[in-house]
Amino acid sequence: MHTVKLVFIGLLGSAAAIAGPEPTAPAYPTKTIKHAALGEQCGGLAGIPCDRGLDCKLSGNNPDASGKCVRPLITPGPPPAVTVGAGDQCGGFIMPATVCSSGMECVNPTPQVPDMPGTCFYTTRTVGAGQHCGGFPPAFSPPAVCSKTLTCKPVNTNIPDMPGTCVATKTTTIPTKT
Repeated sequence: MHTVKLVFIGLLGSAAAIAGPEPTAPAYPTKTIKHAALGEQCGGLAGIPCDRGLDCKLSGNNPDASGKCVRPLITPGPPPAVTVGAGDQCGGFIMPATVCSSGMECVNPTPQVPDMPGTCFYTTRTVGAGQHCGGFPPAFSPPAVCSKTLTCKPVNTNIPDMPGTCVATKTTTIPTKT
């Protein structure tokens, strides 16, 4: 195959066509790059790379600094979560993560912004006969719930946030024909 080359002569751009054979790429010798093993010299003026999985720890900051091949530092994962108590800040976009103690939940005051931190509140606590139940609990305290066999009887039904007292649930037995 032949190609046509245009040769420009002079300042006015006169051109002449020259035909000749297709140029071929020159045959350059190839060089195999030796990779340095663990503990061997790397970098430097020769730019010696380390074997796969190793890092070249340079001995200086200059462009031609050499070094030694080392195992890469293992970056630890996130720190373990910190357990916090009633009234403490929890959740949110912080490190280390904070989680509420057992029996508590993290209440975010702005659920539309999930990265905002919340506050730890007790979920519920079960109380027995004669103990206070329901009502509006003090800050960060768990709302008191009567055990399964009891009912929370309000002290004053006209004030919804007033606590009550746990009393035995009245059961009515309906006789059945046998």
